[in-house]
Amino acid sequence: MVGVQIGTRLSNRGMSKLASSLNQATPLRIVEKNFREKFDSFRKSLSEHFETKAIRDSTKNDDQHPSQLLVFCPDVGSLANHVIKVMNVSGDPLIKIGIDGGGGFLKVSLGIIARNTDSNSPPPKRGLKATGVKR
Repeated sequence: MVGVQIGTRLSNRGMSKLASSLNQATPLRIVEKNFREKFDSFRKSLSEHFETKAIRDSTKNDDQHPSQLLVFCPDVGSLANHVIKVMNVSGDPLIKIGIDGGGGFLKVSLGIIARNTDSNSPPPKRGLKATGVKR
């Protein structure tokens, strides 16, 4: 089922609905009972690539502003390699890193795009489309 989730890119909730539908549609129990735990453990496999740290705003000295929790990835290269391995991307994929900030929030995105090495496929009409904030 984890392979199905990777192939279909369904969320854990979507996979739960799919598993429930499969089990209701047939008299046999197709999906094993502990599939939710397997999905949770698969999702938590990325937690080793992230760290958390409590930070305080140095411009505000009062106690009314509690510390904020910062989640960050100290080694983006190892995270990208792990995702490439899990997605089973072959060849030399294109790695895009995007940054979007504003309103006291910073978002960094990592996109891994498999390059098409099939020479029989038609050339793309356009290059890669910009993802993220309008330019």
